[in-house]
Amino acid sequence: MKRYDYSKLKGRIKECFSSQSEFAQKLGISDASLSYKLNNRKAFDQEQINKAIEIFNLSAQETMDYFFTKQVDKISTNNK
Repeated sequence: MKRYDYSKLKGRIKECFSSQSEFAQKLGISDASLSYKLNNRKAFDQEQINKAIEIFNLSAQETMDYFFTKQVDKISTNNK
């Protein structure tokens, strides 16, 4: 499974909600499921991404930044 950097999404969740649990409820998933997704153990599905776009009123670029920024391998960045 590809690994994505959800740090921007996590920051937006903190800005807009009192907890990740509150965001999970709005998204219609469990707290554990959201945690798995934010930690790259499970993938967000299209329905969940579409719901997040609606919740946060995301632009196309923001959607790419929040959901499709690949995680950089720390080892490869140190060996340049």
